[in-house]
Order: sequence, then C-alpha cells, then structure tokens
Amino acid sequence: YLVTVKLYLGFRVRQDINRYLRTIVRDLMATGRLASQKQTYSVTSGRDVGDFRFVIIEEKLENGSRLSRLDRLVIETKLMIKKYATTPAKWFGLEFSEVTLETVPILFNEIPALPITERQ
Repeated sequence: YLVTVKLYLGFRVRQDINRYLRTIVRDLMATGRLASQKQTYSVTSGRDVGDFRFVIIEEKLENGSRLSRLDRLVIETKLMIKKYATTPAKWFGLEFSEVTLETVPILFNEIPALPITERQ
C-alpha cells in the first residue's frame, strides 16, 4: 500500500511523528482503507500495526558549487548550526525508532558532463 500523509505541525507542538503515523494507520484500518497488519512474531501481543522505518535527509554542500564567498558562508553557517543543534531524530521523536540517515548534496549549478569515450 502507498498512502500519502502530510503532517502540519506547529512549532510548539511535540513532534511525535511515530505516534501520529500509528494513529493514522489504525484509523485507516478501522475504516477498511488499509488491511490489517497482524504480527506473527512480536514481543507485544495483539499488536496490529507493523514497524516503521524513517529516512532523514541530511544536506551537504557540494564542493564544486560556484558560489560567492558570502553565499558559501551563509550556507555553511546554516549547515553548521544544524550539525550542532539537536538531531532530527530527537526533534521528531524518533530516537527509539528505525532511522536511516541519507546525505544528499546541495547543488547550485549544473554538473558538467565528464568526457567519456568508449573503447572497442
């Protein structure tokens, strides 16, 4: 099943994403829009919702980006603050959940094609 969920959370609201998603899945199962997910092997008996895996995307400034010194300083400062602030897993209440961290480059210009020739 593929379900799109958008959560609009306020700044001062506790960000328990895991609990919100479990509630949404239980509501979808109660209305019949999602099949039951009975767990055969589980520590908790009677568990009706499966496990979640969360992917957090971490941005990293690409070295080859052509930026002015001021722009580079601003972006690097933003990324440094994000690095030393609380982790996204803690912010969203996912510290006890399955979390995968993916790093993606921030690109501000097109990446030039590499000259590759095929040998025969």
